[in-house]
Amino acid sequence: MTEVLVVGAGPTGLVTAIQLRRFGVACRVIDRADGPATTSRALGCHARTLEALADLGAAGPLVRASRPLRGATYYRGERPVARMIWEPVDGPFPYPLVLPQAELEAILRARLAELGAEVEWGRALADVRQGPDGVVAELSDGTGVAAGWLVGCDGARSRVREAVGIAFVGAAYPEVYYLGDLALDLRGGGVDDSRIWLGGERAILAIPLDDRGTWRVFADVTPDDPYERVPPPTLEVFQRLLDDRAFGPGKVRVLGSTWLSTFRLQRRQAERYREGRVFLAGDAAHAFPPFGGQGMNTGIQDAYNLAWKLAAVVRGWGRPELLDTYHVERHPACARVIHTVDRSTRLLGWRHPLAGRARELLLRTFLRSRVFCRAICRRSSGLALHYRQGTWLSVQVGRTRGPRAGDRAPDGPLGDGRLFAARDGTRFTLLLFVGAGGPPTLAGVDPARVQVLPITPARDPDGALRRRYAAGRGALVLVRPDGYIGFRGELSAGAALGRYLARIFADAPVRGRVAAAAGG
Repeated sequence: MTEVLVVGAGPTGLVTAIQLRRFGVACRVIDRADGPATTSRALGCHARTLEALADLGAAGPLVRASRPLRGATYYRGERPVARMIWEPVDGPFPYPLVLPQAELEAILRARLAELGAEVEWGRALADVRQGPDGVVAELSDGTGVAAGWLVGCDGARSRVREAVGIAFVGAAYPEVYYLGDLALDLRGGGVDDSRIWLGGERAILAIPLDDRGTWRVFADVTPDDPYERVPPPTLEVFQRLLDDRAFGPGKVRVLGSTWLSTFRLQRRQAERYREGRVFLAGDAAHAFPPFGGQGMNTGIQDAYNLAWKLAAVVRGWGRPELLDTYHVERHPACARVIHTVDRSTRLLGWRHPLAGRARELLLRTFLRSRVFCRAICRRSSGLALHYRQGTWLSVQVGRTRGPRAGDRAPDGPLGDGRLFAARDGTRFTLLLFVGAGGPPTLAGVDPARVQVLPITPARDPDGALRRRYAAGRGALVLVRPDGYIGFRGELSAGAALGRYLARIFADAPVRGRVAAAAGG
């Protein structure tokens, strides 16, 4: 019996498996497809996702193979209406990177192979049976796979979700879109800009995929009659749509394509992300429009949140209550993403001429503001996402400024390198912001599970990291394996930190204690 079975070999399933293997968990990955996908599908990786992939050892090849996206220009015909300039976010990845999903999956499969696991193709799930000690995945070929736990990463039409009886709550939008990865002769605008044409009653969007003139094009083709059947897209249809809605007839030429598709928008979320020994992640847990490039990124964050907790319980060092925090943290976080994307989708869907003029006015007004653009970029990057409320994994002791328990832990210079490079993502990391007298004396901190990083004046000579954490008088900051702050308090909060760790670690006493004597 394998310890964890992952169903689905998309980015979410692969990240889940990679993280489990990093923690020493035996897992298998199955997928109903006969082999890897070749179409691009999702495109963008935002900053928080890139930080997670860097921790997993997969960011280097991704960065080398991708291109940055630095802005978006809105047009009415040939006339630019407004331009959103991507304000670089604080961290090692200032811009979102464009890379077709098929290429990202290849990078992740290579990393998984380095960790000793391979995808089993052509293994379709038929049913799931649960017992007190494990699950059995029944496959369509009549065989079964026994596992201690199962993670369903098998997409919006998840068989795992259906098999365990979790409702997929939400609704479909009326809009229908054509999608095409097209070779275009497209002039004008920045080479790293997306293009969005808002003229007429239907929007059309183009995202640059490479330096060779390949673009991802979305075109709203929603019929006036909701019962009207939309025919399959063709190159001729895309040419006509671009002639009508973009720079004008003959200004954009369609030279070829690698993928054409039709899709209908939907907004849905699983009622719960766990049923016994079965978890849902990625599109199996939530589905929403692609605008803003949040779908794949949200799924990867699901996996990054779940996998370390599941590994802790499987390997026996984490208390079972850890697993309940997955739904508690990720369900509301994903709901907030869905809400944000929903508003953007509805803005694009305004069709009345007067509504279109109002939309242009809003864009021109707000996109002139660097403050507004900076806020949008930070939200899109995933760096603003937090787990402050509703979970015992976020404990704040005292009133402190700066990042709080539940926030993403900021990066910053540390000695000759960076904090993120020094942090071990397979352990908790305890940041000790101390004075010249050196670090406090700690008792009860297991170095196998908690990496201790003293932040002394010698390692932070200009105080940049101390300012970033607002730790002027010293602080204890415990960073979880997924890069979020779990506990924060003053140096005198050692006893509270001990109780926090005791609630996580299965072999710790219920009333744990960390003794600390502050350095001078």
